[in-house]
Amino acid sequence: MKSREIFRLAVKIIGFIILLQGVRNLVDALLILKGYATVHLSTPRYWAAWAFVKMVAGTYLVAGGKLVVNIAFKQKAAETDTTRPAEEVEPGTADQYPTSPRIIFDLAVRTIGLILLLYGVQYIFDALLIFANTAQSRETSSHSWVVFGFGELALGIAMVRGVVPLADFAFPTEASEEKPQGKESALPGALPD
Repeated sequence: MKSREIFRLAVKIIGFIILLQGVRNLVDALLILKGYATVHLSTPRYWAAWAFVKMVAGTYLVAGGKLVVNIAFKQKAAETDTTRPAEEVEPGTADQYPTSPRIIFDLAVRTIGLILLLYGVQYIFDALLIFANTAQSRETSSHSWVVFGFGELALGIAMVRGVVPLADFAFPTEASEEKPQGKESALPGALPD
């Protein structure tokens, strides 16, 4: 199994969790609307909006999420050609699983980057909901949501793309052995698929 496929599995799992959170937000909206829950800082419209966004995003990530996977791993021309049959890998062979600790660490960094990216989107959307007066807030809270949102969005994209060379920092001896002298990769810290 390639790194790209393992990351795609992580995207699907995260999407399922987001979908479940959307269902929970829908229940929250209904409980507040019917008067079974106390309202402190939010309204049923706020939770219903979150339910809709999370259920749509979760469904997209579970169903494929190819955009997110393509951000993390460039797709080669051979992989996009649908006329060729995919190469089969025998179960139990060395090519089936990424065994290098550096590759596994890079996948973990990219997955954490995806989580940061999604939190950044959540903070930005939350600030938009507060600006639209769907929830009551303190005056400065919406501004801090925007700042944290764009910060986490930028850091998440950098980690997903492999721009932050954390794998090179964590495994400096393996990084120097993998790169031949004179050849640089297109992105620092990027690993081959």
